[in-house]
Amino acid sequence: MNGLARRIVDLLGRGPMLLQEIVDLLGTRPSTVQRALSELTRAGTVRCRRSGSFWIYWLDGGNGTVDPADWELVEGLTVYQVLEEAKHLA
Repeated sequence: MNGLARRIVDLLGRGPMLLQEIVDLLGTRPSTVQRALSELTRAGTVRCRRSGSFWIYWLDGGNGTVDPADWELVEGLTVYQVLEEAKHLA
């Protein structure tokens, strides 16, 4: 795991995050972060879910299951993003 991947895993240790949050916290180009996240997802270290035009990332529990607290936060972020998009459409 390279330095950027390690930094991403450390960030996601705090809990699920939107792609833009990860990019902002790392101060790295979005394409570089997306590439690293793709590699981490393929390796099974990170999981992701699309919510509208947003991507949510979180750490895999290591046993193929998602921590219920993380899943609750992912669901909350999804609802938040849907509400934000609806607000912009109104």
